[in-house]
Amino acid sequence: AQAADFEQASAGDEAAGAKANENGEQKKEGEQADGEGETKDGDKKEAPPPPPPHGDKTPWQVFTETLKTEFSASKEWNESTKQLGGTIHDFTQNPNVQRAKSAYTKTTDAAASGAATVLKTTGKAIGQSAA
Repeated sequence: AQAADFEQASAGDEAAGAKANENGEQKKEGEQADGEGETKDGDKKEAPPPPPPHGDKTPWQVFTETLKTEFSASKEWNESTKQLGGTIHDFTQNPNVQRAKSAYTKTTDAAASGAATVLKTTGKAIGQSAA
């Protein structure tokens, strides 16, 4: 009788252990689901670093590609500057522009000489009154 009771008790312990083990597995699964990214110690896992902006290229490859793009942009810049320079040259050689420029210089020279004579007379008047 004692042997039968012992067998039943050990069978019950094994069944309870199996249930506990199943509950433990479920608990472990639940812990992982609830605490996403947590380890057994409760520390959170760090997110992996973001991928490099240039992919798997070496710094030298990135440098050479950047250099090539800058050279092509520089060529475009030089070409557009030459075109603009040619346009400016054509504009300054236009007869209408040359006439307008000469009229402007005549007007500014006349205004400057008029202002100079006014200042001279004003200076003389102030000098005479001070004397």
